[in-house]
Amino acid sequence: MNYRILMVEDDSTYTKPVSQYFNKNGMTVLCAGGEQEALRLFAEQEFDCVLLDVKMSRDDEGFDIGEQIREMDGFVPIIYTTARVGLRDMEQGYATKADDYVPKPYSERALFLKVKAMLERRRGLLHTESRLDMHGIALDLHAHSVTVDGRPVSLPRTQFKLLHALMESAGRVMSNEQLLDKVWGYNYDYGYDSGVVRNHIAKLRGALGEGKRDVIVSVRGFGYRFEEEK
Repeated sequence: MNYRILMVEDDSTYTKPVSQYFNKNGMTVLCAGGEQEALRLFAEQEFDCVLLDVKMSRDDEGFDIGEQIREMDGFVPIIYTTARVGLRDMEQGYATKADDYVPKPYSERALFLKVKAMLERRRGLLHTESRLDMHGIALDLHAHSVTVDGRPVSLPRTQFKLLHALMESAGRVMSNEQLLDKVWGYNYDYGYDSGVVRNHIAKLRGALGEGKRDVIVSVRGFGYRFEEEK
């Protein structure tokens, strides 16, 4: 699966080798050199992870960007990269709801493996079946494709992950909290909103079409269940 990474860094001694290594190993890296460019790219495109340098043209610029990105998206993983490794700096990073904190200097391979492991855990790619096929709905995890009765259906990443989570647990009810954790990797210290799941379930049902939307059953007061195929 081709993950998309936003790297916010103004030092080419890091952006160039990281971009080359990540791109060579199946991840697309887009680089931004400052706040305005980073926020514009994040607003215009979808990313699976954000790498943020803390100190660029001014102190704590990365923390400011991280806070704004977190307001725009409560789920995307944010990893700070910085030469500032004091306890107070790390606490400030985690206070802005970052997922990890990587001190400089770092190797591009080590950073790649950290990002890859984080994203694969979040997407449930470790130790899972690569293909699920029920009720004429076929989901291929490695190809990131979905067909309904042989017809290709294009799903945004979030709906794809949601469908995968439901199909993987077919026959069992998944609560809003479980889906938030499985699909979005939500941290409950931030609270949660069941409306997020409800809205994406509605979009997913619409994408599957009238003949298939009923395989996702709403269980009042509990959550959602993908009907097990008999």
